[in-house]
Amino acid sequence: MPLIVPGGGRFATIQTVHITGPAGGTLRYTTTGADPTDTATVGTRQRRLGPLVSRRFIKVRAWLTGSDPSAVRPSPIS
Repeated sequence: MPLIVPGGGRFATIQTVHITGPAGGTLRYTTTGADPTDTATVGTRQRRLGPLVSRRFIKVRAWLTGSDPSAVRPSPIS
């Protein structure tokens, strides 16, 4: 399962969000609250998002050839 740092929360300042996933995998993410599908925005194994302003949710899922997609990792940011 991918990792999102910071892992969510309420912040007084703008945060830069980092997502990481398995080597050789494809990360797909959304910032709308919807779960990522195989047509969502593509990131790389290490992706830096940000700063995000007025975003409520980041959700990421990893795809790796020969495996099922990972579970969705949600991270509420406000």
